[in-house]
Amino acid sequence: MDKLSGPFVGAIDEGTTSARFMIFHAGTDDIVCFHQIEVPSIFAKEGWCEQDPVLIASTVNECIEGACQKLQALGGKIKVSVSQFQVPQIRITDECYKS
Repeated sequence: MDKLSGPFVGAIDEGTTSARFMIFHAGTDDIVCFHQIEVPSIFAKEGWCEQDPVLIASTVNECIEGACQKLQALGGKIKVSVSQFQVPQIRITDECYKS
């Protein structure tokens, strides 16, 4: 398959330590390009691990822009058409109290 022939699908992977945006050939697992940035953690108290939600959002945006720039640098063309959006994982904050 020609690396730069579309259609393409983009995927956001926001994990525990980094965010990345990957561009795949549609209907395959062939990665055309990606951009990844570390997301720092905040350790407010012993045993706690937090991340700044505003920083997460801006990092994800930077990853999308970076991957799209890489696709263009490879000679690919970007056409934005959203046909499906899925949030596979939602961050959940658990609060535990001693009684």
